Amino acid sequence: MHESLEKIPQRILDLALGALTQANTHAVYSYPGNDHWEYICVLNSAHAGELFIKAIIAQEHPLLVFRDIFALDDNKSSLLDIDTLIRRGRTHDFEKLPQILWVTTGKRIPNPDCFERMRLARNSIQHFCAPEKQDLRQLSLEFIYTIIDPLIADTFGLCAIEFHEDHSYIYDYIVKALL
Repeated sequence: MHESLEKIPQRILDLALGALTQANTHAVYSYPGNDHWEYICVLNSAHAGELFIKAIIAQEHPLLVFRDIFALDDNKSSLLDIDTLIRRGRTHDFEKLPQILWVTTGKRIPNPDCFERMRLARNSIQHFCAPEKQDLRQLSLEFIYTIIDPLIADTFGLCAIEFHEDHSYIYDYIVKALL
């Protein structure tokens, strides 16, 4: 295995932390002009969840996040490298990640009902328009604190509440929203 592949879990984890930072902030903080944050927090929460799950899977082996590893072979290189993965690799779809996580690690997604509601809201916002009559900020917080937080605490020793944009009052908003 090419040495750059060993760094994949950490690279995924770093991206996930950035998405979580924005998701936490966008889920609890609002002011005129950022009304779209209600929708963006869903996208960032789902993105963070997807990346955290992939980071956990990649710890088992970096290639397990890819759905068709045979398509990665270009019949030219002696070793598979990160550039080939970026260029040719296709990872598992968001909806399949709970099953891939279980198969590769034995871990189950906590709160599968919330995962499904987030999946539907994310797909709606990402590909069409926001669903009506749904508290998207609350859904994002539920997803972060009943799915992401237990997974990252167990796997990486991290707490989701520690990741938010660097404003001291954002932490207070998160705590208030969770209470």
